[in-house]
Amino acid sequence: MFPAYSRDGGRSLPLYSANSSSDDATLEKIVLEYLESNGETIVAQLHDVLSTEHPEVTKLQTAEVVWRLANQRKLKLDYPRANAFGQFLRHWEINLGIYAAFIVSLAFLVAISAIPVNSSLAPLKWILGSAFIVLFPGYVATEVLFPRVGDLRSTERFALSIGLSLALVMFVGLLLNYTSWGIRTFPIVASLTSITIILGAVAILRRYDRGQ
Repeated sequence: MFPAYSRDGGRSLPLYSANSSSDDATLEKIVLEYLESNGETIVAQLHDVLSTEHPEVTKLQTAEVVWRLANQRKLKLDYPRANAFGQFLRHWEINLGIYAAFIVSLAFLVAISAIPVNSSLAPLKWILGSAFIVLFPGYVATEVLFPRVGDLRSTERFALSIGLSLALVMFVGLLLNYTSWGIRTFPIVASLTSITIILGAVAILRRYDRGQ
């Protein structure tokens, strides 16, 4: 599961997925009641609260409870505010999905250019191409529209990413049809790569601007 953060004056703990051994509904109820009474807090504090009644609960399990409640829109997660944009870019766990989109897009563009059709590495092109065309352009577009973690559920974000990717592919193909390049593989991939990088950069700026 993708990491997120809870914020408290710049001090934060990453949230990672973990398997819960306690009653999920009970843990969720305790977390929500605490937040309703005390307001914004951090994961470490929530763990102290949960472990008072359930000593077997780990910090990772506490984080899983918080993440699950965020996906259900019962609470809101905030990323820590970086002191500078360069520092924000180094929070790789925050921007991991966008960085992955950059890497896969550029790798696919290189693969299309450098790997011959009859090469033993040709299957690599199809693997990269499937991830690139079906998911990543739409993913960065979704991140531009909904930069906060709590804006969409994970399933909604995934479905919207696929839908926007297919829409962008058709839009690029339509535009290229009226140019001298025509609808060919390299122009389409190069255009989608450019769009992905531009939208990804905008998404990062929107995240930073909103204090994530």
